[in-house]
Amino acid sequence: MNDTIFQILAIVIFAAAASISIYHRRKADREGGEKITLKEEGLPIMLALRLGGIIFWLSVFA
Repeated sequence: MNDTIFQILAIVIFAAAASISIYHRRKADREGGEKITLKEEGLPIMLALRLGGIIFWLSVFA
């Protein structure tokens, strides 16, 4: 039973975070419309984001 509660909570939290993110991304795209290139973003930020994503997905599948 505890696993089921945890899974439901994880799905609800993920869905809430995704919906908030989608709303703000669309709003920013409507108002600003400009895209940031990888050169403008910078190598440290790019590496940190990619490394964080890899660590996240590895922890999910571990």
